[in-house]
Formats: sequence, structure tokens, C-alpha cells
Amino acid sequence: MEDAASLPGRNYSATHPLDLAYPLRVRLSLEGGEGLSPPTPNRKREKMEKKITRSLFIEGREWFDKVNGNSYFSARIWVDGEVVGVLPFQYGYGNQYEYEAQKWLLSEDYLPQEGKSNGLWTIARDLGFDLYSSKSYHKKSEMFKASTYHKVGA
Repeated sequence: MEDAASLPGRNYSATHPLDLAYPLRVRLSLEGGEGLSPPTPNRKREKMEKKITRSLFIEGREWFDKVNGNSYFSARIWVDGEVVGVLPFQYGYGNQYEYEAQKWLLSEDYLPQEGKSNGLWTIARDLGFDLYSSKSYHKKSEMFKASTYHKVGA
């Protein structure tokens, strides 16, 4: 460790309050001098890891607008038995709710970006979790609404 007296432009007395509490490198960074600054946190490590460990269930609801001939859907996304997201009412038919759920899971870091061009079934197989999805037909008033979303157990 360096000696405080050997550094140019620094006058430390033996009774300097920081001398007793901190090593030299920390003292210099606290005073804005040379030396090492406190370590910056690794942003990737800081980010909470969201991971699907057991199962993914996509619960879709579809409504058909008879007047205009359009189909709409909404969906709830369950990860390991807990609701983590709701896809609000939007245009789409067939398996569109599964594709939109995959986009949502990618944006929320539940799925890795490396295999994002693969289908959900392939991703589930590769990562080792079970994938379930179901779609049922409902009235417009029974569609999932994002405002009614709540975390199970919260």
C-alpha cells in the first residue's frame, strides 16, 4: 500500500480523520483525488434474473366481432404457477396470442435473446420447461384487461 506522504500534492497529518477509518485508496477517491474510485456495479448482475424453471402457461381468450368480421384476443401469461403479465385486448386470431406472449416474454427477459427467432415449443424444449397454452371464446366483456392484473400472492 502507498504511503500518504509519498504522494505529490497531498498533505496528511497522522491524525487526519480519514486515516483512521479508510485505507489510502478509498480516502483518495472520497476526496476526489487520484487513486481507485469505488467499484461500479455490474449492470448485468444487478438486473434481476427472471427465469422459467418449471412451466409456462399462456391463457388466451378470443372474441369475434360479428358486425365487422374481426377477431380480437387477450391473454394472461403464467410462469411457474404465477401470473406475470397480461396482454391487453388487441386485434388477432388463431395463435397470435402465443406469438405476442413470446414477444412480451422476450422484452421482459423471461426468455433468452439468442433463440428469439425459434418458436415457443422449441425454446421450451431447449430450456427444459413445460409449455401449455389454451384459447377459449368469450364475450367482449369477459376479455382480460391489463388494469385488472394483479400478482398472485401479493
